[in-house]
Amino acid sequence: RPTPNRGRPATGQQGAGQASQATGPQLAALGAQVTPNWNLNCDMPGMDDLVIRVTVRLSADGDIIGSPRLQDTRSDPTWRAASEAMLRALRATSPFTVPAGFQAQDVPFRFETARQCGGR
Repeated sequence: RPTPNRGRPATGQQGAGQASQATGPQLAALGAQVTPNWNLNCDMPGMDDLVIRVTVRLSADGDIIGSPRLQDTRSDPTWRAASEAMLRALRATSPFTVPAGFQAQDVPFRFETARQCGGR
């Protein structure tokens, strides 16, 4: 829909433009920034096979916008401990180092406790 505001999207079109979205390798690089900050109690029973999925809105500068949104939440203590540690790690990582030309966008992350606890 046309708009008189040159360079600005019409209302309701934010994020629908031609700006590139993060690709698989870029998402992996963003996730790799988080893992050093993800401190897990790997000795906790059940900690060896959890998957934590979270969506984070990142600004063009790599700052977290709003609150990260956990997916497929569970109520068991092990999952809660792993997901709370993940949220702390995300906040500790912000601002993320983002690729050139990065635009504000929702970034889906998938973290595996088995990978994080491997070799411990």
